Amino acid sequence: MPDLTAPFETFPEPSEREASRRILPREISGEDAVCPPSTLQVPATTPAALELLLLDYARGTLALKEWPAVLRAWRLAKRGHMRDLVTFDREWSATAHRLGFAAASRAAGRRQLNRLQGLRHERRISRYRTAIDEGRADGWHPLVFGVFLAVYHLPIQQGLIQYGLQSLGLLASAADRIRCLHGNPRTEALDRAASLLPLLLPPLKGPGFAPRAPRRRPPLEASSPA
Repeated sequence: MPDLTAPFETFPEPSEREASRRILPREISGEDAVCPPSTLQVPATTPAALELLLLDYARGTLALKEWPAVLRAWRLAKRGHMRDLVTFDREWSATAHRLGFAAASRAAGRRQLNRLQGLRHERRISRYRTAIDEGRADGWHPLVFGVFLAVYHLPIQQGLIQYGLQSLGLLASAADRIRCLHGNPRTEALDRAASLLPLLLPPLKGPGFAPRAPRRRPPLEASSPA
């Protein structure tokens, strides 16, 4: 298990990656916290093409679009600015449609909210769910991910890395299923792309990132079937 209190200067070895999932609650660390692979278009027919696709995604969509959205949602939820979060949710709609995964992003975000029934009385979650139910917000999956990082008081740096790992893993899984790219070549392409993530992280300094005393996580209740 990596030292979660140290700066994220090195990336866990592949054999440690599964253990690193423990930094997030089980309910938001699974692959369905991001868009499911069945919704992804993976025009990669060789390991080299897959690696290029993963690197392009990491440097582009992830670093320039999704991570900033996770980070902004985290900041707003951390401060309790849920009205501003709902406004941001509406603004993100144009980006989600432009990136081509609006339906999948909305479905993934709402699925995560539904799985976390134990937090339905938490004020920030309740207000966000109400806005979604009333049609004032969509519940895009990067925003939902950021909100839960704030609600659980989880380290934003490791949370962003985990989001990136899950997203890269889904792209690679889609290639594995659609184009029969499997085994060591696919794993090596994924590992090389994943090793780039710490270098792509946005600046995480300033008053909003000051260390704070650990707080007890909200208890989870049994989820009702969707």
